[in-house]
Amino acid sequence: MARTLFISLILILLSPLALRAQGSLANIVESIEENKQVSNVMYREKRDPVTRKVVRSTRLIVFSDAKLAKRLVSAIKKERPNAVNYQVSNENNSSIYCIEFNDTKDYSRYSLIQEGKERWTLSVETVSTPAISRLKQKK
Repeated sequence: MARTLFISLILILLSPLALRAQGSLANIVESIEENKQVSNVMYREKRDPVTRKVVRSTRLIVFSDAKLAKRLVSAIKKERPNAVNYQVSNENNSSIYCIEFNDTKDYSRYSLIQEGKERWTLSVETVSTPAISRLKQKK
């Protein structure tokens, strides 16, 4: 009994770590839209027709702040151990960083693309569990 309680307590204490796995990335993304060097922001949302909750969301953010890009790259590298997929490609003046998370509730993918020296595009896609389960049912 004591062992089960101890294990349960450890799992409860560790669960916020999993939830914060992409927390640093989410925090940076939230602050990006207020940055003066953001040139374009596009949103796409898909809602459940019954509940009207967002089940799929995509954001494209184009910016030219190198310090912000450096913070994103650092956060992506930091979250790498918590990701289910991680990809990096670096060439002369272009780079691509992709990281994916898949937990019991949501799937999310962050892609950061450097185009030349001063142009960055960030894509953030999130899909909630109801959308994922419906996609599996259709197949």
